[in-house]
Amino acid sequence: MRAKMVLLAVLVASVWGFIGATPGIAGGGAGGVFQDLLPGDPAYQYVVFLLERKIITPDPSGTFKGSDPLTRSTGAIWIARAVQYLEGKIPAAPTGDVAGLTQKVAGLETRIRQVEQELVQTAREIQTLKTTVSSLGNRVTKLEQQGPAQVQGLAGKAQLALIVGITGVVLALAALALQFF
Repeated sequence: MRAKMVLLAVLVASVWGFIGATPGIAGGGAGGVFQDLLPGDPAYQYVVFLLERKIITPDPSGTFKGSDPLTRSTGAIWIARAVQYLEGKIPAAPTGDVAGLTQKVAGLETRIRQVEQELVQTAREIQTLKTTVSSLGNRVTKLEQQGPAQVQGLAGKAQLALIVGITGVVLALAALALQFF
């Protein structure tokens, strides 16, 4: 019973700023739980105690933020978890639990593989389009180079046809004139 009272006292004290006034579990790479709370900090052992019992949970950034004010919402969550612990109930894992994160990471890895495959396919299609555009560009250049010569050739043929046509009309008129004279 005494341990339960100590736990509740620490929790209530944290709600009113006792823990909130500390600089914050550290160690990042030194075996600590939080980056900003050192093992020598007076609140360290209490924070670890509460973490082990899932009464408080780490911040997603990996910091304790011991000097930040405690919100009423967070205080309510901590007190509810402490009561659950005292009643022998295990608090539910936080929404950002490892299993959930592992599942999300696996889903992201699958999606990344799909995107990679789509990128490879898109790159192939782009290369094919580049080849097609280059080929069409070459054909257009050839047509542009041949165009003036073909136009001149057509103009010459049209001129010749006109001359032949006029000559035919003149000869026809001459044949008619000879017949009447």
